[in-house]
Amino acid sequence: NFCIILQNSPHFCTLIMSNIPTGMIKNSSSICFPQLTSLTIEELCETVDELESLLLLTPSLVYLKLIGGKKMMDDK
Repeated sequence: NFCIILQNSPHFCTLIMSNIPTGMIKNSSSICFPQLTSLTIEELCETVDELESLLLLTPSLVYLKLIGGKKMMDDK
């Protein structure tokens, strides 16, 4: 599981994903990834609310790059 890898990798500070794994946001609501300082998501198709939930899991984030995102822009 993707979240288990992140939880057990305290020195893993940069993450580049082609997309967010299905269920990662919903299944991670009580998990925090404080070691992540840089996050890139290349094919973002989550809503703004889902993105906000993901960002709450990464309190040390200083660099965020989002690519794509048509659905995000259509969200109200």
